[in-house]
Amino acid sequence: MVGNRLKFLRKQLHMDQNKFSEILGVSRASLSHYETGKRDLSKEIITRLIEYTNCNINWLYTGQGEMFLDSPDHLPGKPPKNPKKDPEEQLAQLKKSVSDLEQRNTHLQAENQRLNRKLIGCLEELLFYHKTYPKPKDT
Repeated sequence: MVGNRLKFLRKQLHMDQNKFSEILGVSRASLSHYETGKRDLSKEIITRLIEYTNCNINWLYTGQGEMFLDSPDHLPGKPPKNPKKDPEEQLAQLKKSVSDLEQRNTHLQAENQRLNRKLIGCLEELLFYHKTYPKPKDT
């Protein structure tokens, strides 16, 4: 779950909700909603996460890969002054993350369709049962 990994990330950076929410530019209550899954992360929050923590968004959404694109050797809450990867390499990593997320989404859509067909089949069986064996009327 994204919220659990966001909370884990915050704790790995040794920050409380007040400090982390300040860095992300949101209220502490909003951060709490992100961490509990009551709210989805906006593009702005994701951008700040990358900018200020060097977080691997693929890890954040899927739990796969490393937590950080590079080790966060800069002070938490301040953008790295000299990122270790060049912009082309970072762009390639982000493109791979997007591709991985799209593949996962496609897989989840197929799984949802399969489950929906199964549910429809069960409901059709239930309807057939009720038509075939109607409830006896009270006399």
